[in-house]
Formats: sequence, structure tokens, C-alpha cells
Amino acid sequence: MSLLFYRTTQGLSKPAVPNGGKEPRGIRGFTIEGDSTNFTLWKLQGNLGGAANTPDTFRGYLNEGGLYAERIGAHLPGFPDSSWSDGSPLSGGGVSRAGVNFYRTTFDWNVPDGLDMPIRFSITPSSTMSNFRVQIYVNGWQIGKYINNIGPQTLFVLPAGILRRKSVNTLALSLWSLDAVGASIANLEIVSDGIFSTSLALDDYVSPDYTAQQHLRPAPEVVEAM
Repeated sequence: MSLLFYRTTQGLSKPAVPNGGKEPRGIRGFTIEGDSTNFTLWKLQGNLGGAANTPDTFRGYLNEGGLYAERIGAHLPGFPDSSWSDGSPLSGGGVSRAGVNFYRTTFDWNVPDGLDMPIRFSITPSSTMSNFRVQIYVNGWQIGKYINNIGPQTLFVLPAGILRRKSVNTLALSLWSLDAVGASIANLEIVSDGIFSTSLALDDYVSPDYTAQQHLRPAPEVVEAM
């Protein structure tokens, strides 16, 4: 018998007293009810290359985890997704059962020189009975995680140093349903905090894309969406 566990790190619990011991989160033990069987071997898969040999030395090894899409670089600009099927993480699409789907799209952010327009990524909460999580990537950078049944964060800042004003931006999402009934996102949009005059020269600071790391990552295979 084989079991697969997928877990994501949300940090440590806050100590009850200052400088007190921190309680780790995650799987702290297990039992198989009705049987005396024990597991004799565990295998662990994290981010590709670990800390020492990550293929993305620019963004760093903490920027990605052990999802297959992350390991092959599907969160990066320039990843070849032409063979992927069309789909949406929104209502009417999403994940049909427990599991993870990965989505990619692009958008333009054409702001004229002399103007600054801070923007944020907004997720509309679904029913708290819907247990799902979303990881958000912009131009290869992981900018946040959304937990629908816990919250409270629904707005995620899109830093100007990551956004591209003069070329296409890549948005990638992992949608993880924790329930057998599946899940979808009620709505998502980009919202502006206003338009301001500025004397700053806001040039695109383009970070390495998929092509620069392709030789360091596994060859991608098309996986049927859930």
C-alpha cells in the first residue's frame, strides 16, 4: 500500500509567551486503524535541487516548492504551454475533485512614463465550506497564498519591481482542493490603488525566464487536468 501526502508550510504557531518554544505545524503522527501494518519507507520530494542546487538562483530556492508544475518551471514566463488544454480556475471550471490544477495566463500593464499606478491582485472569497488553497505567481515570483476557509487575506500586492510595463506579464496559479467535491475561485481581478504622477524612471527589471533554466529542469509532460 502506498500513500501520498501533500502539505504546504504556513510557518510556525505563535508562542504563548515571549521567546517561548515554537510549535511546528504539519503531520505530527499517524496510525492505521484496524491494522497493525507500519510503513517501512518514506520518500520526500521538495523543491527541485533543494537549497544548494536550485535551478532558479535568481529568485532563490524558497520561491518554489515540490509541485510538479513548479519543478518543471510552469510558473515561469516563457514556459511552453501550447499543448495544455484550455480551462479556468473560476466558477464553472476549477478542480473537479481533491487535488491540484495549475493555470497560466498573461496580461498587459501599459502605464505611460511619468505615471505610477500601484495595483493588487484581488480574490473574491467563496463559501467558507469550500476548502481550497491558491498559490499566486507573477512573472515567476511567488507573491502569496490564499486559504479560502481560513483567510483573511484577499488582496495581494503586485510589486512594481516584478511587474513589466513594456512587455507581457505572466500570471500562474495553483488551485488545490482539499475536498472530494472539488473547488473553484468565485472571482479574481486586478485592482488599482490610484494613478499618481512620478519623476521616477520605472523601467522593466526582467528576471530570468524559463528558457534560461530549461536545461536544469525535467522535460515537461502534459498531465490531464482534474
